[in-house]
Amino acid sequence: MFYFDPENLLWPVDRESGQIGGGAFSTTLGIGAVYFEGTDCTGTAYVSPPLPRFVFLVAGDSTYHVRPDTLQTQPVTTIQSFLSGITNPTCTTRTFPSLSLVPVAAVSPIPALTPPTVNFTGPLHLSPN
Repeated sequence: MFYFDPENLLWPVDRESGQIGGGAFSTTLGIGAVYFEGTDCTGTAYVSPPLPRFVFLVAGDSTYHVRPDTLQTQPVTTIQSFLSGITNPTCTTRTFPSLSLVPVAAVSPIPALTPPTVNFTGPLHLSPN
C-alpha cells in the first residue's frame, strides 16, 4: 500500500502497522542494490530506481531516495561490483555488460526526506467506501 504526501511523493505503508517505513520498504519496492564502477564497492555509485516520485531505500543506507520526474536511466557499461542486502549488505565483485541506472547522487534529495506523519491503524484493509 502507498500514501501520497502533500508534495505528491509516494511512500510505502506497512499493511500490518499502518505506518510509513519499516518493513513496508522491503515488502513493496524492495531494498535496491547499489552498483559501483570500482571493485570492492568503490567509485561512482548507481541504482536502478523505481518510477518517479516513489520513495525508496538502497542497500547499506537509511537515507530516503526519490527519482525526480525528469530523470531518465542511462545504460552504464562500467560496473565492477554491487552492494546488496537489507540488514547486513555485502559487496560482490561482478561485471555486467550493460545496466539501466541513475547515479545515487541524482536520487538523494537535499534537504533529506522525512516520512510524513499518518494516523492509520493497522491492519489496513480495502474498503469500497
